[in-house]
Amino acid sequence: MRLRACGVCTMEQRLWKGTQTNYPIIPGHEPAGIITVLHPDVVLDAAVGDIVAIASLNRCMQCEACRSGRINLCTGKFVGREPGKLRRIGGFAEFTVVDAWKLFPMPGSLPFDVIALAEPVACVVHSIRHSEVQLGEDVLVIGAGTMGHLHVLLARLRGARVIVSDPDLARRQHALNHGAALALSPEELVDGVRETTGGHGVDVVYVTHVDQRSGQQACEAARRGGRVLFYGSATPPTNLSVDPNHLHRSEIRLDGAVSHTLEDWLAATRLLARGLLDVSHLVSATYPIDEISLAMDHAISGSAFRVVVTA
Repeated sequence: MRLRACGVCTMEQRLWKGTQTNYPIIPGHEPAGIITVLHPDVVLDAAVGDIVAIASLNRCMQCEACRSGRINLCTGKFVGREPGKLRRIGGFAEFTVVDAWKLFPMPGSLPFDVIALAEPVACVVHSIRHSEVQLGEDVLVIGAGTMGHLHVLLARLRGARVIVSDPDLARRQHALNHGAALALSPEELVDGVRETTGGHGVDVVYVTHVDQRSGQQACEAARRGGRVLFYGSATPPTNLSVDPNHLHRSEIRLDGAVSHTLEDWLAATRLLARGLLDVSHLVSATYPIDEISLAMDHAISGSAFRVVVTA
């Protein structure tokens, strides 16, 4: 593969800041590129010169989770997460070698920086599917970063009315400009949700920014019988204080979603390739690979959605 673009995700940001230290690692898990060489045994309907999105995270395809189709929950030991062993993901490079099952052909009409967002789109496709959003439901998204905005876009495609909460006014406005029906500050969240939903609460809450307050507010904002899905990881780790009597009496379902399956990848790349989903407004900046330190600094500044490194 000749790599042409790779997004800077929160994992790479944590590595850059030093808050995640699972070294040695070759990062970059949101790549897009061009096929330069095909092994003769490859049966993928693709050719040299084709543009592809790359599912770069390693999966063993042998453990019970992988064999049941849940490759996002892979437990394979050789995946590369053992302490002290090199984990090669490899998107921050000019060339890489990947297994054919990781490649998803994309049209030449899409820019590489947009194709690089196929990976986060696949993650959110998994989240949306896992929570079973239905037509006409009310959805609350807590956190209006890149992943929060993707939840807004995909929940809208599922026919839901979407409310967003974020402390940043500019991000709230961006969400309103791209499909959110209402945007609230954390201080306005619970009362605003109750008022908008006639006192019932929302059907689904996606917590994309996880801390003690967001977890508590998510449970308060969900209707009786609603679903609360923790999408983002808590950094630093935190414990949530939830009254079990509230869960018992309201039948709120607490759940989580992580990563993506091949089915999620297929849906995500189809959405992008067929023009059903526009994520170009979430690419805040691009930097050539020899300026990757500037890209990382921009990404961790908090002033951007997705920063993309190009090669």
